[in-house]
Amino acid sequence: MQAIKQIFQVAKWSFIDWLMDIRQIFVLAVLICISNYTVMPLVNMSKDKDVPINILEPFLANINSVYIILIILFCWLVLISDYPKMEGNNGYILIRINRITWLIGKILAFVFGAIVYLAELVIVFTARALGSGFFANGWSYLMRDYMEKYSLEGDIYKIICVVREDIFNHYLPYAAFRKTLVLLLGLLCALGLVMTAASLSKSKLEGLLCNLILIVGGFLFVQTGNPSCCWLPVANVMLGEQATQLIRLVPKNFSYIYFGVLCAMLFVCCLILVRWGQVQKDGER
Repeated sequence: MQAIKQIFQVAKWSFIDWLMDIRQIFVLAVLICISNYTVMPLVNMSKDKDVPINILEPFLANINSVYIILIILFCWLVLISDYPKMEGNNGYILIRINRITWLIGKILAFVFGAIVYLAELVIVFTARALGSGFFANGWSYLMRDYMEKYSLEGDIYKIICVVREDIFNHYLPYAAFRKTLVLLLGLLCALGLVMTAASLSKSKLEGLLCNLILIVGGFLFVQTGNPSCCWLPVANVMLGEQATQLIRLVPKNFSYIYFGVLCAMLFVCCLILVRWGQVQKDGER
């Protein structure tokens, strides 16, 4: 019981410190700008055509856009670029609790952070659609017929982000929303674990480079349609890629297994590093 209390104490203060970082404002501003660029044209067209959209469609459209997901992941990297912070009182904390407890608390803190970031994404990409959207578990008429009937008008409204046809042919909105949240949470946690392992091995720069390679490499593979894209994280978050013939080569629940195994391996790596590595008592690395 004492260990659990200590874990949550470490997680609490680490999470508050992360949440109060000035970079939160910068990232939120970037997300709002993306919303203006991708969601507003769709909302304007919906209002002018008097055809409501599902409020989840803007969120799903953005997450499944190969360009927007790239920006979203880069924003997350900005937020965790120096995580876990080695506070000045780090040595004092390590004297009072063991290293494993400290590590689990730090990991729990960025899991909370990932959940908050997901909440920000949902709010930013759905808030603008509330006035012209509906909550029913069905795709909108505008979205289903966009490719055939609204393509020219979409160019006029400068719509660049819609739910792909291979998504609404395989998922209902609520199911697509739930699966996207779980998979995106898995990806955010995996990136955070990479940074944690890099910090414990005194190589945060290498951790950032590794995360950039995972993201950019996934982006490039998705662009080319190479079957190998299913072995990199980005494709496993985008439902549109999972619905293609290429991704059907793997089991239907492959993405869940992928992130589960990836996060478990990274967690074990962090345990090994914190158990046999050297965490300086003065908070320096």
